[in-house]
Amino acid sequence: MKSLGTLLRSSSSCRGTKKKPIRLSIALGKRAVWLPKCLFVRFVNNVTSRTLQNTFRLRSSAASCRLIKPCGAGATTGTSVAGTRVQADITGSLPTKGKAMSSELLYLSNADIQRLQISPREAREAVLACFRDHSIGRNIGLPKSFISIGPDSWLLSMTAASQIKGIATTKTVTIVPVQKNQDRPRVNGLVVVCDYQTGVPISVLDGNSITLLRTAATSAAAACYLAPDKPATIGMIGCGLQALSHLDAFVDLFPSLRRAYLISRSEESAKRVATAAYEKRLEPIITADPDALLSKSEVVISAVPSSPGLQSFLNARSLPRASFASAVDGGRSWRSETLTAFDRVVTDSLAQSSSPVDASESPVKTVNYEEDLAQLTSNSRRRSGPIRALFGFRGFVISDLALAELAIRKARALGIGMVLAR
Repeated sequence: MKSLGTLLRSSSSCRGTKKKPIRLSIALGKRAVWLPKCLFVRFVNNVTSRTLQNTFRLRSSAASCRLIKPCGAGATTGTSVAGTRVQADITGSLPTKGKAMSSELLYLSNADIQRLQISPREAREAVLACFRDHSIGRNIGLPKSFISIGPDSWLLSMTAASQIKGIATTKTVTIVPVQKNQDRPRVNGLVVVCDYQTGVPISVLDGNSITLLRTAATSAAAACYLAPDKPATIGMIGCGLQALSHLDAFVDLFPSLRRAYLISRSEESAKRVATAAYEKRLEPIITADPDALLSKSEVVISAVPSSPGLQSFLNARSLPRASFASAVDGGRSWRSETLTAFDRVVTDSLAQSSSPVDASESPVKTVNYEEDLAQLTSNSRRRSGPIRALFGFRGFVISDLALAELAIRKARALGIGMVLAR
């Protein structure tokens, strides 16, 4: 193994380059030695991982990653350099105008996205930032397009682009009913991300994971402006994956929550969400009475999937005077004649939706959306006194763009995912 001194004496091999050197430091005890990148790489490749793990600290102003000693509690770690663990600086954003991204195609599976451990706060703040940008024209997103591909089956496509973030995204989603003998999700999707400057595809992400994260983050983003200040109770109408994702998002946003009321067609699903709520120190209460749930819930999440013969059953008049409802289902579970009980009716994108929908997926005629999330984030003012607020939405692509950019940035910093050849 070559010593540091040997490598330093061979530094002439790095001279003559016209590129701006990248400064990398290796701390030996209390001393720090700065090396050109080429020497640092040669040095790292010539020492054992055990030596690095116990001795060295790396700082790179260009790569935004640090080898740390040791990887302490709470450290964010990822792939290794010569077997060492990495703590990454994941602040900032992807390269923007004038800085073309890598042509490598990064694939992030569901498991990869889980490993990123995107926190509810990170997701919420990413969504809020992208909608603020959207309000001043710094990104663009088109309403989703639908193609019927069979009975109750749909192909959806959504596109967005942000010059500031340096990316353009296309999300494709299929919704196909699951037969009793089939073991697959009803909804499946992928997100394709291209470099804004070159148009080169740079990443493919599992769309199901991104959808779960962005949907809950979008609900929480709206709740920042519409929900009571310190709610103590939350009600979940439907206890699928969206309920679990929203539970994470709202417990993070409102530490004041103490009790969770749950309604589900599946006893097993209700018990699963109840267990998750209990682990978050909430008292879970499973009920079969929607009016009782609504009357006791200051925050309500309705996530009822469409199904043949579905009848709307939620009465908005049963809600407390100070309450917030996020209709992840677009409003299909709410009785349309009661929606006038809401003082504010908001969506994620007025360009995409003009009103909530009923159980048949038709727009309701009793109320219209008054504003959208871009307007909320740019100039919203809270009304004095208690209000009932409805945030009804079907998912706008700006939220997908926000989460895709965040996921890619974290994955690159942590070395997570698979690089594919094109």
